[in-house]
Amino acid sequence: MNGPSRLAPLAALLALNPVWAQVAAVTGEPPTLTVILVVDQLTADRTREWALKDSSSGFRRLWQEGVVYENAAYDHATSATAPGHATIATGVHPSKHGVISNFWYEREVGRPFPSVWDREYGVSPSRLAAPTLADILHSRYQGQAKIFSVSIKDRGAVFTAGRQGKAFWYSTRSGGFVTNGFYYPEGAEPEWLSAYNETAYRQVPAAWDLLMPGETYAREDDRRHERPPQGWTRVFPHEYAPAGTRQYYDQLRYAPDGDRITMGLAQIIIENESLGRDDVPDLLSVSLSATDRIGHAFGPDSRESEDNLHRLDRLLSEFLDYLDSRVGPGRFLLTLSSDHGMRPIPEYAPGADPEATRVFSRRLTEALNRRLSSGLNATGAQDLRVVGALNRQLSSELDVDEDLVTGIVMPWAYFNLAAIERLELDLDSVRRMAGEWLEARPEIARTVPVSQLDDCGGDRTCELIRNVWFDGRSGEMYVVESQNSFVSADPPVYAASHGSPYLPDLRVPVLFYGADLKAAIVDRPVTPRHIAPTLARALGLPPMENWEKPLTEVTGRPGEPQ
Repeated sequence: MNGPSRLAPLAALLALNPVWAQVAAVTGEPPTLTVILVVDQLTADRTREWALKDSSSGFRRLWQEGVVYENAAYDHATSATAPGHATIATGVHPSKHGVISNFWYEREVGRPFPSVWDREYGVSPSRLAAPTLADILHSRYQGQAKIFSVSIKDRGAVFTAGRQGKAFWYSTRSGGFVTNGFYYPEGAEPEWLSAYNETAYRQVPAAWDLLMPGETYAREDDRRHERPPQGWTRVFPHEYAPAGTRQYYDQLRYAPDGDRITMGLAQIIIENESLGRDDVPDLLSVSLSATDRIGHAFGPDSRESEDNLHRLDRLLSEFLDYLDSRVGPGRFLLTLSSDHGMRPIPEYAPGADPEATRVFSRRLTEALNRRLSSGLNATGAQDLRVVGALNRQLSSELDVDEDLVTGIVMPWAYFNLAAIERLELDLDSVRRMAGEWLEARPEIARTVPVSQLDDCGGDRTCELIRNVWFDGRSGEMYVVESQNSFVSADPPVYAASHGSPYLPDLRVPVLFYGADLKAAIVDRPVTPRHIAPTLARALGLPPMENWEKPLTEVTGRPGEPQ
């Protein structure tokens, strides 16, 4: 496994955790293989809808034979891939694990960086501020547990692998799955990885076409607000670019074939690393990204999304059959969830304002800075001075041409704290003026200054934002887009998106399957933060501070409070 340099940060994290030394009671043998399956952007409603279809095999099997929590949702704002995966991996809020979004603004360098950015390795979980289930499993079995994670997205792989697992993600540059020196310090990547990359595309057809007869689809095939990837039109079939080209590799991310080659690598890992074959429990995380890319490009109510779910249903069924034959019924435990939900294409939302469907962060920042400058030059200048400077004449002394907002990396607004301090401005007043201007725009629902998070007073949105605030990474104000708007590139790249604190973006499936579980459908509220402590209990691992109680329908501890 990874070398001593990976142990130091984990040891520091565990040393801060007073619960680590406790020994958890274990009933029965832990599963030999635990699988965390995350379907990016899979909503709870769609999971139920496909389980009820006559054609269903995978979703129906999970619902009929697993433990399904119907009322599951994240309880933090900023519903996105990175914070969702990190929350599943650690069992704590983003306010504890530190992954507040896919990107956040770095004041030291003056621009945003990805959540998985690593100065030395390029990609790693080094910015994660809490131990993961994988880290705890590695420590409990002194490095003997085999831990792997695979995804099309780097941020879909690295957090669930933790600091001690091995992560693999897809590269559109090389056209295959890659890893790096953080996971293989000696540089010797496994031979099966290069072998798989050479053969993976043989299973990819020349085009993505409909799986079912055309008349069976409920969604129309051509809507003008869809934004397919380069080289594709809005209608089926979607023909791939020539194999081996950069465009071909990019298109695979927007098709069910991307999930199929991801699952293929997961099975290669199981076989070549002998996962689930001995008495030491192993952990495999698989994050399937096609649902997310397709939802962004074509919308969650598109024919493409509908066909993808038909194909995903079959892929899940095949994978469950594979686990039964390879690992054995009752010997593995699988959990299925998602990193976030999704909202429809805003232009199709009933009552949507056609002029306020997309939030352009750069334009918003520029306009806000102009407003603050003009406001300071006009009537609002003296209101922004600290008490000791109220009597000064600001008009001639205060240079207000300097930007007071360094950037809006949605959903956080970052203020120029150095300039505000140097100009002796009151930060709360600057935030108030900025908030009033933003809230007057139709694409913005409200703003929440960080100072309000200390006392939310029962405000649910405020509480969701508090659960994602992390000192040093979050900005000075949280900007909540309106329900029919979303943060968009300029010019727009995606048709639809997520990321808000609204329920459609927060509701996700949470279910468990295997390990001789008794089937159940449970309607009490749970959150994906329950996954890590529940799997830890099933694996005989100690609990961690800030964890929820394990779900008793899975762990078989009926005496615990629910």
